[in-house]
Amino acid sequence: MNSDGNIQLINNSDKDSGNTLQLSSRATGKNQKSTVSDCIITTILKRKEYDVLSSINIIQGLMKSIIYNKLVRDNIPEIVENDGKIAILSILSEEEYIIKLNEKLLEECNEWLEYQDISELADLLEVVESLIYINGYKWDAIWKIKKDKKRIRGGFGDRILLHEVIDKNVCDI
Repeated sequence: MNSDGNIQLINNSDKDSGNTLQLSSRATGKNQKSTVSDCIITTILKRKEYDVLSSINIIQGLMKSIIYNKLVRDNIPEIVENDGKIAILSILSEEEYIIKLNEKLLEECNEWLEYQDISELADLLEVVESLIYINGYKWDAIWKIKKDKKRIRGGFGDRILLHEVIDKNVCDI
């Protein structure tokens, strides 16, 4: 159990990669009845070997679960825990993080297209900001490139739709 009361299971077969699986669960008071999650966690803790896949199987076998396998905002595990649920999560390597950020970018683009809500644009910006940071770019450089492109090629404000380009110098005869 770590300092914030969460149980952290380490996949011993993958120790060197730093991959960990965390079970997030609120601690119960002395006089409270044990919840299903407390029983599951107790079962897992009594095991001599903390096998990640076995632990997930125990949880999925006893409780309803929803599989997400997607990158979430940093506070989501706490929100899930505060809702009385268990969050099973892992910390991604840098390579995995970039892959999941790219998937999240597509997800947020699709949500913008579906809902046309300003909060979806904010989500897109959050993902773009993370991509800028993880790739070592600076906002100043991004804005300079954006301004240069706009100065040379223009923006999108004139609503121009390009249908076709015909090369006057090439003739198929």
